[in-house]
Amino acid sequence: MRETGIPIEIKAESYCLNPLLDFLRKEFSNKYARVWDFEDGTIGVFVRDKLMLRNMQTLTLTVTIEARSIWQEFIVTVIASGGREGVFRLDWLGAETAAEQWAEREVRRKLMAVDSGGRTTFRSPAERPVE
Repeated sequence: MRETGIPIEIKAESYCLNPLLDFLRKEFSNKYARVWDFEDGTIGVFVRDKLMLRNMQTLTLTVTIEARSIWQEFIVTVIASGGREGVFRLDWLGAETAAEQWAEREVRRKLMAVDSGGRTTFRSPAERPVE
């Protein structure tokens, strides 16, 4: 089982970037979505609130996209926060981990739908390409 508090990172090839950005912008984020395009790459930040019924807490899921043109790939990072809030300030039921795993499944599902050739690689944590 994955250690709590460590972000999930997924590495994928650059041709999957635009479909994933569209999915995150239109179907995933319900609080904040912003993409910055630069000469040497793209940065995206997507925020979603998710109610976890296990302990009736609303968590915040943040998904970031980091793409550099010289990498020919991009890295998706998923992290949840707010699981230790509330009356008891406990995350004993693993709400943050469950929310991160849900977001990871959604991102992977979209990447696999786009990547019919099977060229996308998944790693957790992702290794940063050498510049």
